[in-house]
Amino acid sequence: MLFHSGLFSQTPPPPPPPPAPLTEVPVLVPGNNIVIVSGTATLKLVPDFVSFSVGVETTGPTIADTVKSNNVKVQKVLTALKAMSVKPSELQTSIFRLNPLKDKGTRVGYRVTNRISVGRNDVSNIGELIEAAISAGANEIDGPNFSVANEKAHQDKGLELAFADAKAKASQLARLAGRKLGPVQGMTDGSSSPFVIKSYYGISGGVIGGVDSIGIETGTYSIESGVTVAFKLD
Repeated sequence: MLFHSGLFSQTPPPPPPPPAPLTEVPVLVPGNNIVIVSGTATLKLVPDFVSFSVGVETTGPTIADTVKSNNVKVQKVLTALKAMSVKPSELQTSIFRLNPLKDKGTRVGYRVTNRISVGRNDVSNIGELIEAAISAGANEIDGPNFSVANEKAHQDKGLELAFADAKAKASQLARLAGRKLGPVQGMTDGSSSPFVIKSYYGISGGVIGGVDSIGIETGTYSIESGVTVAFKLD
């Protein structure tokens, strides 16, 4: 994702390829009465959970001054987010960092970074939340990252469909060979990690509170499942 603003600089890698089955094509094993097949399934879901972080970085001559200045700005950011219906339970401090600033080996001040993570089931107004945080003083943004709330149930469904695909291939091969499909002799899971296919991230037209309106689309959450199964032939 590439944001056209100095605050956004993260460019993620492209989504991973679909899982490569351990057996590229169905195989009849001579003499062993075994058929080995691979099955795949793809679930494309609408994301219903989002997480992102907003941060404030400040510098100052002393620790006390720098921390105080940072606290004031962070509270403004939190107030702005809560005013946009973000619940306290959806907010969590993820980083608080204090570092000295040096010039040619001499300490000249301090830098404080305070980052707040936001995680919520409402993905409808993420652009507005980020705009509000920036307008309130946030100068570090990371995310958003989209996912689905009940991921395990979808992964289980993907495996079920992938196995059904493998069994259908094995049944067809058995029929073509004049045999009957027997019980499973072994199997391997070749599923890949879920990923989001992002349709658009960036800056759209308009200005809200001095900040360009940020257009964000949730994209599609894709779960790729794959299995390799060995069936006995009767």
